[in-house]
Amino acid sequence: MRLPRKLPRLTQLPLGVEITLLLVIKIALITVLAKTFFAHPQAKHMQMPVQSVEQRMLSFAPPPAATPQQQYQHQDLSAKQQPE
Repeated sequence: MRLPRKLPRLTQLPLGVEITLLLVIKIALITVLAKTFFAHPQAKHMQMPVQSVEQRMLSFAPPPAATPQQQYQHQDLSAKQQPE
C-alpha cells in the first residue's frame, strides 16, 4: 500500500512560525468581522426597556397555531403511518 505524497509547504518558515502566523491572521480577520458586523446596534438612539426584553426572552411562548392546510397534511401523514 502506497502512502500519499506530502503536499509542498507554502513557505520556507519553520512549522511553528508558520502555524503562529496563520493563527494571528485568523484572529485578526475574526476581530475585524466581529467589530464590523456585531459591535454596534444599527440605531444607536433606539433603546428597549430591560423589563420588557427580559419578559419577552424568558417567557414561555406557545407554538404557533397550525393553518388548516397544515392540519390536513398532518392527518394525511398519520393515516399513512398506520399499519395495514
